[in-house]
Amino acid sequence: MIKLEFILKFLKKIVSVLFTRETVIFLHFLLLAVFFWCMHSVGTQNELTVNVPVKYEDIPQNVKIRNTLPAHISVLVKEEGLSVLRHLIVAQADTLRLSFDGINSDVKNGTKVFTLDSLSYLVAMQFESDVKILHYEPKVIVAEYITLKHKTLPIFIQDSVLLMQHYILTDKIRIEPESVEVFGSENELKDLTKIFVEPLSLDSLGKTQKISRQLIEPEGVALSNRKVKITIPVDRATEKIIAVPVQCANFPSGFYMRSFPSEVTVKFVVAMSRFNQILAKDFTIEANFLQKTSDFGVPLSIVNQPFNIENLRIEPEQVEFSLEKK
Repeated sequence: MIKLEFILKFLKKIVSVLFTRETVIFLHFLLLAVFFWCMHSVGTQNELTVNVPVKYEDIPQNVKIRNTLPAHISVLVKEEGLSVLRHLIVAQADTLRLSFDGINSDVKNGTKVFTLDSLSYLVAMQFESDVKILHYEPKVIVAEYITLKHKTLPIFIQDSVLLMQHYILTDKIRIEPESVEVFGSENELKDLTKIFVEPLSLDSLGKTQKISRQLIEPEGVALSNRKVKITIPVDRATEKIIAVPVQCANFPSGFYMRSFPSEVTVKFVVAMSRFNQILAKDFTIEANFLQKTSDFGVPLSIVNQPFNIENLRIEPEQVEFSLEKK
């Protein structure tokens, strides 16, 4: 309670020092001066230069502007009364939007001209009816452009994805979209074969990740899309063991080739969500007669296997064989 009373006394003391009789009289006359100035301004006309921002829209992707276009139009206006204050303090001129829609983007070089007639109408729309436009500059905007070549390139991730221990990718990493349109001169495009995603910068993953990343835009070219969505499917890993038949290949004409044993054990690591999806028919284990190491022995090779399995082993790695006449 004592502390509160002390604060109140302190505040009263500050008020008594700042708001003396002289201070109040000064503020009173200052407000009167502002009021009379505003009243004097009513009914008078004031000239004011306003910079109207310009935005260029609807530029086709295969078009590149060669020259520097003005970022604003300088407009000299005459306003009545306090409207000049509104432009100086409160309101700003709206952005003037100039469209490139309908330009001929099939020619190698071209120009788009925004003339006096089109600009005067658009500029006038930025102001109220009590505003008279005296002058504006520039009166003509000329855009010089060239038509770019283009081609479709695949998108790739250039850094590796690290997984936590006992985790595995369940499928291919998906990039959406998988390709992008690239626009540039023939010389700029000739050596480009792929577009890369910016570094992922991810910690070791223990679950599926869905992220967005920017594309790395090569110097001198433009991309139809700058961002992609990436899905990295991750699941806990487990081991699976199945029996797979051995297929014989390249044995002499007029003979049958048989392997002993006729099937082998295949062990591999797979995501738990895909455990029941991986079957013996997804593997091709081959005994190739041309690769025999002895009169009766041939090593086994894996011709086909499912995607995203790891640590694949065959037991045994070599089989015996026999040839029988048909």
